[in-house]
Amino acid sequence: MAKKFKTNALRILDNHKIKYEIQEVGYDENVDLIDKIKAKATYPLANHLKTIVCQSEHGYLVACISIDREIDLKALAKVSRNKKVELINLKDLFAITGYLRGGCSPVGLKKPFPVYFDDAVASMETILVSAGKRGYQMAVGKDEIVGLLNGTVAKIARD
Repeated sequence: MAKKFKTNALRILDNHKIKYEIQEVGYDENVDLIDKIKAKATYPLANHLKTIVCQSEHGYLVACISIDREIDLKALAKVSRNKKVELINLKDLFAITGYLRGGCSPVGLKKPFPVYFDDAVASMETILVSAGKRGYQMAVGKDEIVGLLNGTVAKIARD
């Protein structure tokens, strides 16, 4: 059973009356997240998304893709109408988002940034993203979270 805690992400879901379920996957910088999730997953691996923060000439943006896929920066640039998109330096993650590596959620960022979900989520009812704390994910309805974040669903990842 997951410990009781509240993060900005969970408070926002509560305020919008969006139902969620907490999944504890644990956190260890020396263990691959995919391996940890495989060991504890109650949802298919593809439903677990990683949050990737990027920078473009128009500012920061967030990409959410399945943990077993790779971000396609050119596709993200095209869909976000940018010439170029780059990953931010991880040392800047907390200052930009208010979250630590391994606990960055697309919900509850310091400032609202455009959020892009890979089109692989289109066929999913439930997706899992970080709950805003290392080692914890929140399972939430895909339509609810995409709607809450005014997210865009587009092909932004590759196998």
